[in-house]
Amino acid sequence: MNRILQLVGLLKVRIRFMIYWVLDYPIYPGLHFRQYQKIFKSPDAQNGTTTFQGKKIHYFDGPGFLANIKELFVDNCYYFETSNPAPRIIDCGAYIGLSIIYFKKLFPQAQITAFEADPNIFKVLQQNLSEQELNGVELINKAVWNEETELDFYSENNMSGSAVVNVDQKGKRIKVTTTRLLPFLHLPIDLLKLDIEGAEIAVLQDIQHDLEQVSRIFIEYHSVAKQEQELGELLLILKNAGFRYYIQEANNYAKRPFNGLAKEGYDLQLNIFAMR
Repeated sequence: MNRILQLVGLLKVRIRFMIYWVLDYPIYPGLHFRQYQKIFKSPDAQNGTTTFQGKKIHYFDGPGFLANIKELFVDNCYYFETSNPAPRIIDCGAYIGLSIIYFKKLFPQAQITAFEADPNIFKVLQQNLSEQELNGVELINKAVWNEETELDFYSENNMSGSAVVNVDQKGKRIKVTTTRLLPFLHLPIDLLKLDIEGAEIAVLQDIQHDLEQVSRIFIEYHSVAKQEQELGELLLILKNAGFRYYIQEANNYAKRPFNGLAKEGYDLQLNIFAMR
């Protein structure tokens, strides 16, 4: 009986696959089934180009690209509501621009300042936003940090590039220019997004006394193996600035944490949403 049920289940999956393929079903908003399959089957870290929401878009890592689309356009992780028809958004860690495309779909009149540290990714970011014909976006090829300087940056041509840790020892070390975030907080900010691969604590410490202008913050928190964990300090900064927060696990690095955490790279990754 179990074998029959398994065969019926497999048959249903194959029939659904065939229907989706023939109809080229929109598996994700703006991305059809045949495109999805081609990207899904591509090797990790392989560059590619596809059509997204009717316009050309370039990506570095196929599986990561699909995961990013699901997170943004299916799960709507950055969704928020505001009475401001032209909200101001600061996007730190803009990568190839999917978050900017999402914000512009949500608020066409949004004024966005976006930072991307990696010069190779920044070129693709510029190209993608040009292809998408988006206005009201300022792109800055600098790493957000707590001082104006230069830093060693470990470039991986994906979302894991970092000035703090060389994830899996695969990053190519380059020099990047940094900027402080303080000069950009002189006007009210509807959303501050910090997805900066381990630099979030240094940046938050630098701007902690100037957060009254910020209504909402998204932080991707990274704990680096063998380094002191600073989650408590991050949450205290948010609390002292008058925010309430909500925490989700962003990546499961340890299914059995008591049996041992990661020895290299990140050992904890959280999505933290803070609002007033």
